[in-house]
Amino acid sequence: YNIEFLGCTSKSRGVEYTDWDSFIDYLENARESKDVFMREVEICSDEGAFTLHGQMDFVILRWISGNPVIRILECKSSRKDKTYHRIQLASYVLMIKQKFAEGVVIGGVKRDVVIECTVVRVEGHAGVQDPFEVPSLNLENEMLDLVAIAQSSPGAIAVNGAIVVGYKLAGA
Repeated sequence: YNIEFLGCTSKSRGVEYTDWDSFIDYLENARESKDVFMREVEICSDEGAFTLHGQMDFVILRWISGNPVIRILECKSSRKDKTYHRIQLASYVLMIKQKFAEGVVIGGVKRDVVIECTVVRVEGHAGVQDPFEVPSLNLENEMLDLVAIAQSSPGAIAVNGAIVVGYKLAGA
């Protein structure tokens, strides 16, 4: 694949990451038909009574038939599909959709964008799954569940749900 790594823009506690504003700058200045990727892209959003924060392992901007496609990759060493992997990706998609609700400037043009996401397995000696061979996940049910949690009034159940979601989002 001919994909350019755009580099990280920030560093905290020894970990490099790409802050959201730099990610948006990259998109605004992207060259059409030039596929690029960023890693550890930070995102934060208020969803109802909760504030979600995370770092997407990889975000790839690809051009397919002249249209931008953003593909979110989460790399996991687990061999099995885990519910919290799907919830993590669903929360990222919800946050991006909220931020891109009015469209997003990509390559100097305001556009609608397709958002794909998948879990890529890192299998030790076997290597890493091809990020373009792994199909995009349908996370509609998980997103509906997250919206229902976020819209619930604060209370014991909502707070406990927030702790569980936050715990899993933190990678624990």
